[in-house]
Amino acid sequence: MKSVVKFAGAAFVGSMLLSAPISAAPINVAGTCGVLAGITELSGAVNCTKFDSTLGALASMSLSITGAITGTISLTNNGTATENVQATTSASFFGSSLPGFTLSSPMFTASFGTGLVVMPSNTTQNFIGLSGGGGSGAMINNTNFGSYQAPGGGSFAFNIGTLSGLSLLGGGGNIVSAQTTNASVTASVVYTYDTAPPPTTTPEPASMALLGAGLLALGAMRRRRG
Repeated sequence: MKSVVKFAGAAFVGSMLLSAPISAAPINVAGTCGVLAGITELSGAVNCTKFDSTLGALASMSLSITGAITGTISLTNNGTATENVQATTSASFFGSSLPGFTLSSPMFTASFGTGLVVMPSNTTQNFIGLSGGGGSGAMINNTNFGSYQAPGGGSFAFNIGTLSGLSLLGGGGNIVSAQTTNASVTASVVYTYDTAPPPTTTPEPASMALLGAGLLALGAMRRRRG
């Protein structure tokens, strides 16, 4: 009798497990973004792929923007004495508003410099191959997805601009400076989404037959004992 009860109970549990819906874990998928580059001042748009809304429902998205500047600095001491001077080129990166994100202004600043330079009178020094970078860090959007998704994907764009300048420390007002700069900027985007929930399944016929057989056997045993 006990073995029959165990048999029937196992059949019932098995059928319930087969009928229970399966919950899917969130999935991350990376979008692709273009690069904007050129002589500063830089101005233009960066394009990133939208989320394909046929994959499921967006739960959140992360956007990071990075940029860099490269270039040269030239210093000339027109004075009659040796001067100590330090030159720094900086470029601030600004972005247009993006729904669901909070962008600081500027988003970030990249810079390069000469370090401390000792310049004798009537000399010129050129510094080439200089570079510096920066980034916004990961920005999270948990609510406003309308601009970033579409069936089949597509792309969204945001505008980027730079303001750059050269600053001097020291030199006694006798240093003439010049710079050349190029800037580049790109982005990375990651979408986190849930797949559409699977349809609620019904017990398989084999499981139902197994459960029925167990219950019939249980009934037969009770009649015999009666």
